[in-house]
Amino acid sequence: MKKTAAVATFLALVTILVGGCGGGGAEPPESDVPPRSYEMRGMVRQISPADAEERQIWIHHEAIPEFVDIRGNAAPMDAMTMPFHLTESVDLSEVEPGDKVSFRLDVDWGASVPARIGSLEVLVPGTPLTFEESETEPVTEEPAEDAADHGDH
Repeated sequence: MKKTAAVATFLALVTILVGGCGGGGAEPPESDVPPRSYEMRGMVRQISPADAEERQIWIHHEAIPEFVDIRGNAAPMDAMTMPFHLTESVDLSEVEPGDKVSFRLDVDWGASVPARIGSLEVLVPGTPLTFEESETEPVTEEPAEDAADHGDH
């Protein structure tokens, strides 16, 4: 049951994030939930090309136990790989797939793109990350041989 709720939360967030991509004037959803920021860590899986229309980065992030959904409900999110939009101030010139990073995810459910990474920094090599899986022991991950493989949902 917990895994089903996590998957539903993930799908709702991805739908909203993707809906924010070039939404062609689409109105943002209404929400009375105040903006929040989450301090997060994860491993970079992929980075959009420098000339891409929308700057994105795919990160396998640690769990977000305090995540709050568009209705203001607690919606803990399991560790997973997902794409994130970036603010203009985030510099990716020194970031590569396989890097472990810490980042601040700013979520404003009333914005046209409700979730964006507002800051990001590369962690010291060897920094342990924990990717908790529902109902099991935590799993620690090291960089994959092929860091471009990001299909580990």
